[in-house]
Amino acid sequence: MEKEKLAIIIPVAPSEPKEVVKRSVDAMLSLDLPKFDYRIVYSIDVVDENEDERVKLLKKYRKHNIVLLARKPRGRRAGAINDAVEFLSSFNPEYVAIFDVDSVPEREMISKCIDRLRRRKDVFLVSCPRKILNSSQNSITRNVSLEYRLYELFLRHSGFKMFNGLIGVLRYDILKKEKLNENVLGEDDEFITRMYLKGYEADVVTDCYIYEEAVSSVKDLLKQRVRWYYSSLENFFLKVKA
Repeated sequence: MEKEKLAIIIPVAPSEPKEVVKRSVDAMLSLDLPKFDYRIVYSIDVVDENEDERVKLLKKYRKHNIVLLARKPRGRRAGAINDAVEFLSSFNPEYVAIFDVDSVPEREMISKCIDRLRRRKDVFLVSCPRKILNSSQNSITRNVSLEYRLYELFLRHSGFKMFNGLIGVLRYDILKKEKLNENVLGEDDEFITRMYLKGYEADVVTDCYIYEEAVSSVKDLLKQRVRWYYSSLENFFLKVKA
């Protein structure tokens, strides 16, 4: 029986250090994926490919289905994902999982999300709740961890599922056709809202988690929240104009 095709995309910004990329690779290689023909694509923003230590690291993992897409910074995170989606055209997977470089999904997370996508043809995205790895670091990370637990309750009961960063598993054909908007700050918010308006739905699997690092300083927290709030307002006015 022919295996289903799966691609995993991890966009990597220029500021992400080699050590974070290495932890990401370890997390991706620990996933339970024996039922899939898969590729793990690191869409990495580089200034000088020959001098980038992260590029040198990823090249060592080619035999493990790790694929390097080195690109000049363009379109921020949305551009990195769009470029990876086009890059995957010849592979043509049924499903695409998207993670941040600090995401640590549980081993069976992708399989569980794809099982939900198989059973619900009206769904374009399936994800699961998040947990904070560094929740005990300080008061900021503890508060963020509490926010995540409250948001998990919202995901379980709300009819509108919003997943920051589009972290989860999507149908490749929809993502390739619709593409992310590279001209907005919150490409995740805009894309999910656009898909809902087109009649699709997102869904959540509640018996697994994705672990990630929370911001740990007041400066980073303010920067993050200003970006989130601004992108929500931007998305609102875009839809009003439409």
